[in-house]
Amino acid sequence: MKKFSAIALTATMILSLVGCSKKNFDGDYNADIDLSKIMASTIQSSLTFGEGSSQSFDGAYTAEVDIADYICDAIQSSIEDTLGSSDYEWTGTLVVPMQLELSDGEFTLSIDGQTTSDNFKTFISDNIEPYMVSVFENEISSEPSLSGMTLDEVLEAAGYSSIWETMGYESKEEFIEDYLNYFDASNFDEETSGEYETDGDTVTLKGVGADGSDGWSLTSEDDTLTGTLDLSEFDIDEDTEISFVRDDSVNMASVIQDAIASSQGSSDYEWTGTLIMPYQLELSEGEYSITVDAKTTLDNFETYINDNIESYIVSIIEKGLASNPDVEGMSLEEVLEAADYSSVWEAIGYESKEAYVEEYMANFSISDFEEKDSGEYEIDGDSITLKDVDAADKEGENWTLTYNEGNLEGSLNFSDLGVDEDADITFVREAEE
Repeated sequence: MKKFSAIALTATMILSLVGCSKKNFDGDYNADIDLSKIMASTIQSSLTFGEGSSQSFDGAYTAEVDIADYICDAIQSSIEDTLGSSDYEWTGTLVVPMQLELSDGEFTLSIDGQTTSDNFKTFISDNIEPYMVSVFENEISSEPSLSGMTLDEVLEAAGYSSIWETMGYESKEEFIEDYLNYFDASNFDEETSGEYETDGDTVTLKGVGADGSDGWSLTSEDDTLTGTLDLSEFDIDEDTEISFVRDDSVNMASVIQDAIASSQGSSDYEWTGTLIMPYQLELSEGEYSITVDAKTTLDNFETYINDNIESYIVSIIEKGLASNPDVEGMSLEEVLEAADYSSVWEAIGYESKEAYVEEYMANFSISDFEEKDSGEYEIDGDSITLKDVDAADKEGENWTLTYNEGNLEGSLNFSDLGVDEDADITFVREAEE
């Protein structure tokens, strides 16, 4: 009886131990972690758009430089050397119209020679007679023998009908015509072209300037480019300030570029879809192996970009345009057409969406997503701890997973991506064949 009792006790103890034995976690597990919400903001901050990444200065500008004060000094000097001095103050303006075209890194700077020549003639016509009268009257006042006589009396006494006749001309018009024979429109015509570069609010026309080496720098403010003009080409030693004002007609290309620059990185667009990173976990006899399917992850990443990038860019441009009264009531398609852009891609410097995505994805390779690590694991009840894990953003930490209905559950930390929240991950055990 005692022997049977001992056997029964032993059997009972064995049965109780079986109930307390460790669970068997060994097997192959798979987990799909969706990075779409985690990565959306990170991706947006890394996206840059060619032309929209900086201020656009492209467009047509005009400037009017009044050189009357400088030219009258030169005219007076040439006449007074022969006839005498005068205190006459020349009046009016002598405007030199200048045009500046900026487009795709190229500039054309020109002077309207014909208009300048016409303005020069008007300036002379309006001032030459009172100036010459002043010269003659000064000479008369300095001659004692002519004291008390008027200019007309002196001319009549000398047998001249006018001051112009004293200089060999029949009239003021003939004098002006002869004087202007030294000038024609070609004397004022000028055109220079080349490349320009930008730095913040500064545009530099390369090769333009006194020596042509450093270029001519203009500062932008409120659609106006301001700089200092060297007047040495007019034989004038002084410099003057010049302001090029952008054409009043709306430059739609610049409107779009400004919209991109002002709104980039601040879109309200909600990225859609999933960005799956597949993990594989293998447990066997106290050893673990964890890997990421890098090729699939890279493919999923490209698909995620493809599915969202156009809507994201459209939202950026539309947000920037919404604050511009020049395009109020116009659709994006209408603005693009007015800017002579065939698509939003051309507006940001690309031929197509495919070209943009290809360039963006060139920054990534399979190795960027590869993760593989192995080591030992230990079990404590319903928990399994993978020791010293270098994969899954653990950086040498222990990673504890909890057993739940045949699956292993845990969390991933993505603080290195600027994301504060952890992501849940579930490893699903593969069915044994």
